[in-house]
Amino acid sequence: MPVIYVPGEPTPPPVLGPLGFGVNATGALPGDPVITVTSTSGGTAVNTLYWAIFTANGALGNPRSRKTIVFDIAGAGPHTISVAPGNRLEISGSNSLSNVTIDGGNEVVQITSSSQNGMSFQGSVNHHNIIKNLYFINCGS
Repeated sequence: MPVIYVPGEPTPPPVLGPLGFGVNATGALPGDPVITVTSTSGGTAVNTLYWAIFTANGALGNPRSRKTIVFDIAGAGPHTISVAPGNRLEISGSNSLSNVTIDGGNEVVQITSSSQNGMSFQGSVNHHNIIKNLYFINCGS
């Protein structure tokens, strides 16, 4: 969409593309497997965010690579996923991901944790992941 300049108002800043460390992150590509989150449970049951991340890690024939996690939660949002302290979404070591996109899409999805310990990516084998359209509340110390 073009930027419209109104005389007498400050000139808007230029629209920039991706910047910084993740500028070359690719995430998943069109046609890659899709895993759908339909539950707001912070636990480990099927169709939760926790389940989706660990399914992306080793399911669908290509471990730790090229999958998209999307949200399709029934009802009007915002939807809050409260990650229990014992279920921290720590993506590291053998639970690492590469080229994965986690996309809240048109859903309003908030990730929260009472222990400020909600989600983390650690280690050199986590790379080219994209997280977009999600809100994180109290997830970092």
